[in-house]
Amino acid sequence: MIRSIPRFSHLPELLSFILAPFLFPTMIQPVEAAEDEVQIRIVLPTAPRAQAECVLATRDDKGEWRGREELDVRPSFVSDWIQLPREEIGFCIREDGKLQPAATFTVPRNMERALVVLSASQDEGRFDAHVIDGKKTKFGKGKLLLVNASEVTCDVKTGDKETKTPPGKTQVVEPAADGNGMFQLLVSHDHDGNEVICHDRFVPADANARGYVLMIHDPHMVVRVVTISEFGPFD
Repeated sequence: MIRSIPRFSHLPELLSFILAPFLFPTMIQPVEAAEDEVQIRIVLPTAPRAQAECVLATRDDKGEWRGREELDVRPSFVSDWIQLPREEIGFCIREDGKLQPAATFTVPRNMERALVVLSASQDEGRFDAHVIDGKKTKFGKGKLLLVNASEVTCDVKTGDKETKTPPGKTQVVEPAADGNGMFQLLVSHDHDGNEVICHDRFVPADANARGYVLMIHDPHMVVRVVTISEFGPFD
């Protein structure tokens, strides 16, 4: 007795479905790339006016600022790492329900992570943004990040090391501690041939922390120094 071979009436359609990606590659829609983003950490030595609502924002399609991240700022503020689109970013103050930029900045494409130091500008209510490569600076534990946001060259002494820091310059130093685990942090600048001391403290050297030494323009003192210690996590 001869058995009949079953017929698969849908076989041609099935084969077409399986082979389509290979025979007709242009029919496959590519997956859209994720939005280009960057990680930033905000460093704010002096906070805006009391009770100010601070927001990181980007522009929408109409060019209006749209809030991305609320910041609970305070003096000597360092934020966590914040992921934002790689485009113009505004440090904004919310006034009457509207975001007003106090500073704007962009992160260069060659930076994977950026430290953004916001120092008070000479223009009232404004801030200057200093964008620093958070990876290439090798700003790790036991080190100090010197940021000169003033208009004069400053001499920074950290223990037995002296570093000349021009305006707009950012440098990383590793202070040398004395026998008691301390080092002198002295910041000064020259005025008509005379040394003007802006900051002079003995501070402990902590191998598990890192610190910011921020030299800021001050209309009365010429240079005001703000120091911030950070105990991690750094990455």
